[in-house]
Amino acid sequence: MVPQKGADGELYFTFPMADKKLPGIAAEDIGKIAYRIFKAGDKHKKKSVGIAGEHLTGDQMATTF
Repeated sequence: MVPQKGADGELYFTFPMADKKLPGIAAEDIGKIAYRIFKAGDKHKKKSVGIAGEHLTGDQMATTF
């Protein structure tokens, strides 16, 4: 996912994933989630916790950027 220079000389990020969605989360939300996980004590100990604030297609991410 490094920028690629297009024929017009502009840099582009490409997401060759059609309409598939990727999870994303805002940086400010990560601390809030980490705090709640630590506050929960042993409930999440030795477990993997997946977090996502939204699931967007490549086109939706481009619009957001």
